[in-house]
Amino acid sequence: MERPQPALWELEVITFTVPLPPRELSPNTYRHWRTVSAAKKQYRELSEYMNKGRFGKVPPEHVRLSLTFCIKDAKGKFYQPRDAANALSSFKAGIDGLVDAGMCPDDSQKHLELGAILIDSKRGPFVLVEVEPIE
Repeated sequence: MERPQPALWELEVITFTVPLPPRELSPNTYRHWRTVSAAKKQYRELSEYMNKGRFGKVPPEHVRLSLTFCIKDAKGKFYQPRDAANALSSFKAGIDGLVDAGMCPDDSQKHLELGAILIDSKRGPFVLVEVEPIE
């Protein structure tokens, strides 16, 4: 008889990757608002699509989100943040997409806590996302 698989949220941390944000999502960019808006929409939908169904039907009430921006070989199309504040700002549409995918009820302080925001120049190009349910 097969042993039942544990529910996804019974695991301590869920780890996965998403692409780095596009250059248009840099907080230091000076592009037309339509260009930025289209990039935000596309990145949000991509983050949701890549993780749809991953988090289960009932998300936990409170999660900790940690992000590692792996920027090696990200020249051209992707944004290469130099500090944690800019990295987090560029990933806002990605967070919205993860909420849309069922990571947590919403991205307010009541439901989402930020963990480490790191930049790794030895791996990449991708964002390593870690989601940890908090009791």
